Amino acid sequence: MKKEPLISFQLRKALAKKNGMVPIYCCLRYNNTRCVFNIKIDVFPSEWDGNNTRVIGPRKRELNLQLENIRISILRKYHELSKTNVGDIELLGLLPGATLFATGIPFCSGLNEKSVSWLFNKNPLTIILEPKAFSILDVIDTPFPSSSMMLICEFERPFSFLSGEKFKSKDIKGFKKSNISMPNKKVNRIKQVKKSDGFPVYEGDTSIQFTVNREDAGCGDGTSKDLECDGKGNRSRQELTFDREKKLSNKERIYEYAIYFDESYEPLEKGAVVILGQHHTQKYNVKGCHSCCNFWLQDNKYKGEHQYAWVSKAANAIDPVIIGKINDLKGKWTHVKLHVLWKKDDTGRFIIYKNNEVIADLKNIKTLADTCNSGYLKLGIYRHRTIGYWNSDWESLQDQTVYYDSIVSRKPKKKERIKNK
Repeated sequence: MKKEPLISFQLRKALAKKNGMVPIYCCLRYNNTRCVFNIKIDVFPSEWDGNNTRVIGPRKRELNLQLENIRISILRKYHELSKTNVGDIELLGLLPGATLFATGIPFCSGLNEKSVSWLFNKNPLTIILEPKAFSILDVIDTPFPSSSMMLICEFERPFSFLSGEKFKSKDIKGFKKSNISMPNKKVNRIKQVKKSDGFPVYEGDTSIQFTVNREDAGCGDGTSKDLECDGKGNRSRQELTFDREKKLSNKERIYEYAIYFDESYEPLEKGAVVILGQHHTQKYNVKGCHSCCNFWLQDNKYKGEHQYAWVSKAANAIDPVIIGKINDLKGKWTHVKLHVLWKKDDTGRFIIYKNNEVIADLKNIKTLADTCNSGYLKLGIYRHRTIGYWNSDWESLQDQTVYYDSIVSRKPKKKERIKNK
């Protein structure tokens, strides 16, 4: 039986910042090799118990959970790699020149490098792996005297270590903030992709790819009154959350985006629902505001076929507005524009555009759910009611991928404004 790596945490006081906080490093030892990397968590020295290598004080529960998640993720990766016959993995790519220069590693040219021995081999060599989005990358110490034996450790980052981690993209406009929803205790599979790399793009050079896996049941930051963790087996998500909008009543807003269903996308069965966008309420801001959402967009079976449809929670007597059959939308871009006049009573209005053509103009409807008066847009993939797969054939619950581009929130132009509010 192979010996497991030893994992510990240490405070790097020599790297203290101007505000007095000190970064925590993870120390990984295996087969006489030592690798240390920054986990992007800072604490004050008074918050650190050096004997037990754990955080103390008011933040101990939150931060110690993150430390434990890191430890578990490393062991999981070790066990995955140890299943290979020789312990080798293919070279995934090369570090950018700037990173190599900063680390002092000689540049290794060519994309057809042979397999290299990984950290968990008996005699580890220099490792150069391409850093993925949301990865931890550091180089670091080895017990060998030669600089050529310096080791680069790169781990795909399976958890977002900061709750509500920011996501920046030039494909998002009109929002002050965009964050990853329920980011903790799961792999982040949201990334910006390039047209030059063969990915679908609506306009410009990039788009945002969302892929959800059956294991992507995440957790929030633990301070919200909202649901802190998704229930594994029943929920999984990869979503972005945008600005929280307050005092929406009587305001007029336009939300736009382009969506592309990957050709591999397959709708779910067994009663599962896939939400592909929602305007979530701030349920606890106003008494009587109980609904999850003002509206949402979903892939659900409707009249015997899977449809991409707009659904209103505020005006629940309104039938879903069908944007298109899922099979017809796969492999091409669809532009969606939602023009809403927010109202708590039946004087609201909702206009839905598909590829710049009006497909529904819903007049004299309630557009704010219950007594709610605030909310925020979310886009991505949120799957729930997947318990049917959990109870029968969990492995058959496949990944799903969609792309979003040209995500916009704005006030209507003068000529677009709804008359006779």
